[in-house]
Amino acid sequence: MSSDPTDYNLTTWKQRNLVRDYGGRSLRPVEVILMLRFGPSFSGRVLEVGCGAGRVLGYLCELSPEVYGLDISPTMVEHCRRTYPDADVQLADMRDVSLYPARPLSLVLLSYNLLDILAPDERRRLLSEIRPRLGPEGLLIFSSHNRDAHDEMPWIGEHVRKRLPTSRAEARRRAGRMLDVSPYRLVRTIASLPTRRRNQRRLRPLELHTPEYALINDPLHDYSQLFYYVNRDNQARQLAETGYELVQCLDLDGHVVPAGARSPSPELHYVARPSS
Repeated sequence: MSSDPTDYNLTTWKQRNLVRDYGGRSLRPVEVILMLRFGPSFSGRVLEVGCGAGRVLGYLCELSPEVYGLDISPTMVEHCRRTYPDADVQLADMRDVSLYPARPLSLVLLSYNLLDILAPDERRRLLSEIRPRLGPEGLLIFSSHNRDAHDEMPWIGEHVRKRLPTSRAEARRRAGRMLDVSPYRLVRTIASLPTRRRNQRRLRPLELHTPEYALINDPLHDYSQLFYYVNRDNQARQLAETGYELVQCLDLDGHVVPAGARSPSPELHYVARPSS
């Protein structure tokens, strides 16, 4: 059995039809803030790596006259081509930078923790290879699983306590929302239990925890993947080692996460530019 997490992760994206899961148009608060704050980069020559079913790609087409996208899923690429014909969307493995646009880019965007599906060495290699594709003022924006938030989840820390019900009435309202699920979702959840257990038995032994990062068998897609988790400061160091300067780190609400801070946000968004 291969120990490379990328093998498992890419298999999921290639083989499953995930258009239904990734075909919405909803932006998270941090994504809206990034588009407003770094507008000039979003209005230039833009590449979205792992564009999925176009959740963000559609907005990029409204902001920029030259939008490129690539994804490894044939079904999602076909969906994007039909839905957003103004974008140049290609079926490609994101690690093959030879398929990226040759002319300098104002922005390379990787949403939804896409970078985290790569093995640690491939992650660093891709960061290094994207750098020369950026123009003089170009930006790299990506999100990544926040290891600090994951490590604190087993404990009832302050950020968890704030989310607990504050009254019996609130507890009943939350319980009602949990029970108000469609029959389709309920049947799908029950039917997936054997697959989840099988995937966990197969992948949990491959989890890895180091001082710099962790590889964790994430619940997404029935525990079929291993994801890279890193905290804010270790990601900043990794960016510096691969030729970037960290411009900003933001949590999911769009708040700046300064150096040394331990954010409770489950994922963090990084804005970086090539270092001089």
